[in-house]
Amino acid sequence: MPKIKLFKYTVSSRRSNHFPIDQLRYDQCWADDSESANHMSAAFHHAADRPRRSGMSDVQFETAIVEHEKEGQEIIKINMESIKDPTVARWASFGWSVRMITSTKIDLYQ
Repeated sequence: MPKIKLFKYTVSSRRSNHFPIDQLRYDQCWADDSESANHMSAAFHHAADRPRRSGMSDVQFETAIVEHEKEGQEIIKINMESIKDPTVARWASFGWSVRMITSTKIDLYQ
C-alpha cells in the first residue's frame, strides 16, 4: 500500500499577529483539531475586532483599546497537520514560530 508522511507541529504567536491564511495553501496544512481552528479564526480576526469610537466617551474608548491590546498580547498555539514539512522561515516572516515537528508514515488508503 502507498504511504505518505503526515507532519504534526504547533505554530504560536501573539493573538494580535494576523494568522497568515496563505500558509494553509503554501504548506498544504490544516488545523489539527476544533480548538486550533477556533484559535486560528480568532488570530485572523483580532485586528478587525478593534473597538470603534462611535457612541463611547473618551474614557470608555481608551479602556476598550487597552483591553483589546492586552488581549492581543496573549500567546496562542495552533496545532497543525500537513503532508509536507512546514516552511519555518516563512512562518517566522509573519511573526509565527513553529515547534514540535513530528512525522509519521500512514497508509494512503486506511
